[in-house]
Amino acid sequence: MDTVENRSPFEQHVFLGILRVAETFTRSLTDMLRPFRLTLSQYSVLQALRHTETDGLKCREVG
Repeated sequence: MDTVENRSPFEQHVFLGILRVAETFTRSLTDMLRPFRLTLSQYSVLQALRHTETDGLKCREVG
């Protein structure tokens, strides 16, 4: 199994940088959604519904 510990220092540095960017992005998006009382999970569902190819989905079709 290829773990972070088995990678070169450069690869570890890049990996940790990506994790930091992801955390910063998640924190920023969470802050933007707070006034709307939406969680990141709820926002993801709304985005999925928005990008459906149909005119919408019935509740039983979501999931």
